[in-house]
Amino acid sequence: MNNTPLLKPGLLITTITIFDGDNIPLVTSGQVTFEGVTVIRVNEVGKSLLEMANGKTTVDEMIESLSLEDFSAEVAMFFVKLGQSGFLQEKFEVEIYKKDNPRGSRN
Repeated sequence: MNNTPLLKPGLLITTITIFDGDNIPLVTSGQVTFEGVTVIRVNEVGKSLLEMANGKTTVDEMIESLSLEDFSAEVAMFFVKLGQSGFLQEKFEVEIYKKDNPRGSRN
């Protein structure tokens, strides 16, 4: 099972910043385009995850780097959905289990 997601060639990640009337940044997010067409918009965390999807960084390393340990299942599912949508070079699969019930044990 591949744990190092890699974005499909041709996808371009850009930053979108929304400013208020006084030109103060309110929200920063990411936009992914393919051949000039926006295909997905993500929040700041999603943008950071996409930027780390280089085929070398594992999902666990991404989670640790961004201090997302409490959201590891959500991060994993983010990449599963990206793979299902064709945005990754290979589909991404995960096994999700409770920490208090380690893989394979049944209580």
